[in-house]
Amino acid sequence: TKTVIKPVNETVKETKRADAHRPAKPKNQKTFAEYQADCLAERKDLIPDGSEPEKVAEKLELSAEMVEVFWHEFQSVHLNLASKSSKKRQADWPKTIANYLRKNYFELWGFDRETGLPYWTQKGRSIWKAMDAEVAA
Repeated sequence: TKTVIKPVNETVKETKRADAHRPAKPKNQKTFAEYQADCLAERKDLIPDGSEPEKVAEKLELSAEMVEVFWHEFQSVHLNLASKSSKKRQADWPKTIANYLRKNYFELWGFDRETGLPYWTQKGRSIWKAMDAEVAA
């Protein structure tokens, strides 16, 4: 038997919007600056005790200095009005911060293959030294 393919002369109408596949964004999304201002107004910690960022830092065994440098870098990126990141809106900033820590987004540390413990990368060491110089000045 021979299969005959007939051309289709109908057009398909676009019934869905181009962005219809995207889930709706939560309405409570804020920039980091808005989140920070809200926390200050409500006298709440930006990163509450026992929150996900603290747990991630503890699990990774990051030193207090590493967390301090990370926090300095995170704030400088997300509060710098010239940065695209300052316009980024999130519904859950502590979760976003935890993800940045978990993924080592700023590449501030590495992990020793034998011990599994974190160590400073050159970038992390440089930022730490620059921060110390700012404090000393």
